Amino acid sequence: MGKIPNSPLIEAIFELKWGEKQPGHFEYSKEEKDFFPGVFYDAIKKEEFSYSEHVGRPEEQLNLPFQVAHRFRKSEGQWPCYQIGLGIFTANQIGNMSVGPDGIDYYDWDDFKPTILKGLSALESAIGNGISGLTNPRIGLKYQDGFILEDGETIESFISKKLKTNIDISSEFLSNDKISKSAENIRLRISHRTLVPSGSIAISVLSAQFGGKPGLVIETEVFSQLGSSERKLDFLAKWCEEAHDLQRHAFNTVIKTENL
Repeated sequence: MGKIPNSPLIEAIFELKWGEKQPGHFEYSKEEKDFFPGVFYDAIKKEEFSYSEHVGRPEEQLNLPFQVAHRFRKSEGQWPCYQIGLGIFTANQIGNMSVGPDGIDYYDWDDFKPTILKGLSALESAIGNGISGLTNPRIGLKYQDGFILEDGETIESFISKKLKTNIDISSEFLSNDKISKSAENIRLRISHRTLVPSGSIAISVLSAQFGGKPGLVIETEVFSQLGSSERKLDFLAKWCEEAHDLQRHAFNTVIKTENL
């Protein structure tokens, strides 16, 4: 996809989660609980990501699985960034919808993919047995795009126009004059299996606000469970490219507007 001028991208996120042996049941080593943040910092600052910050209140994130607790940047407020916590690693880059029309659109896949791989390389050296030793790892490539609703446009009409999908609520339910005929909020998610890469792709639609104006976020995510033979950096690089190909297809068929 490279760089797309005036794209509606809010943020691109690569995510690796691990440690959930069964739904709701997690298992981590003492090293992962106590030493992982410091060891990862030592590895990532070699890539010049030496500015670290806590995310939220540290006492609330302590040993909570999948909860980001630390962020690393090259300097304060600079993108891209890496985030880690117990059982989670992310690489994040913002797009035009985050920086505003007069700002700089930092996102470019040709830059973001090497950023992901540098972070994974640091992660590989920070985990005792490397990525191959992680418990039940799951990877995902996620894009969040934002749209401001036009005057008079409803959630239902937007979804019909963009997703070519109709949301029909019982006319008998809406016949009650005490209920508004238009939805005020939505949280919708649908997923499909994928063959290349092996996994799934999900499309979510969420209500949002942009500069005080009502809007919607369309999030597309490609995700896969990693088998024992798939936990190597060369495989992860190939997976990223394959997942991005699906994201490009999703952008052209779901996200892209007539102005792009």
